[in-house]
Amino acid sequence: MESRQAFVNQLATENGLARIRQLVEADFSTSYSVLKPMFDPHCILFLRIISHDDVRRSLVLERAVGTIYNVVYRHDGNRGIQFFRKTATCLEEMTIEIEGVDEKVTSSQEEALLLTTKALLTTLTLNQGAAIKTEFIGIVEQLCSCYHTEDVNRNHANSEVRFVHDNILKIKDILSMGKTLSASKSATTRTTTASQRRQPGRHLTELEIDLPSELSKHGPRHDNDCALISNIKILPTLSEILND
Repeated sequence: MESRQAFVNQLATENGLARIRQLVEADFSTSYSVLKPMFDPHCILFLRIISHDDVRRSLVLERAVGTIYNVVYRHDGNRGIQFFRKTATCLEEMTIEIEGVDEKVTSSQEEALLLTTKALLTTLTLNQGAAIKTEFIGIVEQLCSCYHTEDVNRNHANSEVRFVHDNILKIKDILSMGKTLSASKSATTRTTTASQRRQPGRHLTELEIDLPSELSKHGPRHDNDCALISNIKILPTLSEILND
């Protein structure tokens, strides 16, 4: 664990972040190539590091992990969108190639899919405003095409695929919430604009909508302030009561 912490902290340095940016912006090859970084192992190893549970949940590495994911996402989200779109495309190609191939290769694809969904979920959680990026919806559809939902519903899927499916559901919840908030903000803006046209001498302030939990620019309000509705406890916690 100490060696992993040291490595992650090294990634969060200026030189490490420059290498991460170079990797994230690269075009991956799904087959052997001397001109391009290969999806496996280069991208897979990177995803394995940043999506490791001990890394994502470590309080000691919280700042370093946040910095790494900020570089992956970029301030406008374009780098993150392109990275996960390329990753999803590589996974789609892997899925097509493994049909009729042995289980060992299938396990490799399932691991890559799990790592990608974990990294995408963390990206959406750590970066404010990512939830309203509609481009991620298409990426999720690509990821959904890489496994069979019916196998999960029939309890025929293994644990990795079930974790993939759970991550996909959480990602969809975040994007759905972002879509709702975006629509609400647009409606508010239209209403404000229409009102200003009717009353040109009166200036109205646009309603500010604050996102929940880590999606808020101020951070979580208390320990029961969760981005996913399903994670909110029904009974208020002590922290929630004192916060009121």
